[in-house]
Amino acid sequence: MKHLLPATLLAALPALAQTLPEQTLPELDATALALADATPDSTARPADGLRFIELAHDSSQWQLPGYARHSQRLSLAWRGQHNAAEGLQLAWAARQDWRQPGNGQPSGVLTVSDAYAAWQPDSTHQLALGRINVRHGVATGFNPTDFLREDAVRSLISADPASQRDNRQGTVMLRAQQWWDGGAANLLLAPALDSSPRRPTLQPDADATNRRTRWLASLSLPAWPLSPQWLLYHAAGNGTRLGANLSTVLGQATVLYGEWAGGHAPGSGWQNQLAGGAQYTWPNKLTLGLEWQYDGSALDAAQWAALARQPAAYLAYRAQQQQRGGLPTRRQWLLQACWQDVLPRLDLALLQHRDGHDHSSRLWLEARWRGTRTDYALQWLQQQGAPGSQYGTLPQQRSMQALARWFF
Repeated sequence: MKHLLPATLLAALPALAQTLPEQTLPELDATALALADATPDSTARPADGLRFIELAHDSSQWQLPGYARHSQRLSLAWRGQHNAAEGLQLAWAARQDWRQPGNGQPSGVLTVSDAYAAWQPDSTHQLALGRINVRHGVATGFNPTDFLREDAVRSLISADPASQRDNRQGTVMLRAQQWWDGGAANLLLAPALDSSPRRPTLQPDADATNRRTRWLASLSLPAWPLSPQWLLYHAAGNGTRLGANLSTVLGQATVLYGEWAGGHAPGSGWQNQLAGGAQYTWPNKLTLGLEWQYDGSALDAAQWAALARQPAAYLAYRAQQQQRGGLPTRRQWLLQACWQDVLPRLDLALLQHRDGHDHSSRLWLEARWRGTRTDYALQWLQQQGAPGSQYGTLPQQRSMQALARWFF
């Protein structure tokens, strides 16, 4: 039970504010929750050009006794928008990471999250073409309806799922949107661009996210009490899937949410994926959340135990599930916590994953000081479990990362 002690000590902290950030507001708007991914943001506009520079140093203790690794990372992030003509907008977002040494990752990786042109003839319609990082889902750690997550993360810079969703490459697509007072509708088409995936480190790598032709339709209806969003997704050669996101607000402090996706997998029959949880926010910006995750495409307890005795198959399966964005085993719990402004400008955050089959765990802690133009953060990662377990087999046993980020 040693791996649960840090979670117990921080049990009064809140769930990470990166997901559903509106939950920390005194008057939470359920409509905004339902339309978060459907309606373009017309108020918060980041400055064009270079967004920030980040320097990080990581010290890791690996599972092998006495074996440690040290690495440095330099990251540059760009983001911008430009009104090229009346109703025509250009948008871009990219990140370049350099590592020395790579410690299993490429030394230099370019991640293009967005690079598209959007035509908006009026206040209710938009047509966009290019590379877009489309994210769906109301859960924090596992998103069954985030259908475009496959093979999208090129550079892993944090164990925080919210960071991975934001810092991944987008999909080349044509997207049509319509929104109105009672909801929003989206339709996107992502064509196949290459049948031989490659992994270039300094190129856009569009063939990874556009390996096959896909389309996705979604409908958001922000009606009390569940604010549902319905999704229909199809991938050539990989079947059709249905999805639903539900969220509701109880009073001004509690959010309940659920997320489901299901469909026939080739050769495997019907499979369900689920995530659901609750978050509570105190007036002093403490939030605590608990999330349950289920992946019907993953191995059950007996299959997982048997696979641990086959090293080659075990590694291949882990790589496949990581590429798909799925869970290695069918059940997992996530404890989330965050405390904003515990001291002026100081935030604390916690994530603890616990496998429902082998009881291994991952603990991630962060302390972040937010300056006017500079952030400083200290992050701690610890993974525990028996050999062959989900977290006990990963190379890193624990790591400490210190980073500084300068905004422009």
